[in-house]
Amino acid sequence: MPTVVVHAAANSWATVAPMPTARSDLAAATGPDGRIYAIGGGDGTSVLTTVEAYTPSTNSWATVAPMPTARSDLAAATGPDGRIYAIGGGDGTSVLTTVEAYTPSTNSWATVAPMPTAR
Repeated sequence: MPTVVVHAAANSWATVAPMPTARSDLAAATGPDGRIYAIGGGDGTSVLTTVEAYTPSTNSWATVAPMPTARSDLAAATGPDGRIYAIGGGDGTSVLTTVEAYTPSTNSWATVAPMPTAR
């Protein structure tokens, strides 16, 4: 399956370089560096810790530090602190309360306060 991006201003879609890791049920967020981060998901057999960053200007993907916790069906958001948060989801066995924050400038993850309710 091809990887596509939306060009909102042009109201159109474009096919781009394929993600190195085929998967579904992932989350995506744009980092403060302008790259688009594909986070977690599943490959049909397992839940993934994989994180890959797409650079639009070079139409290329790079694998970055994996999440500490494998998760799919998660949410992701970039916070005002510039970190990308991987929130909740499932690990293949249970629904998670855990939240992890990725810092693009140091290519590192940290576990932060969990949600009060798994989702």
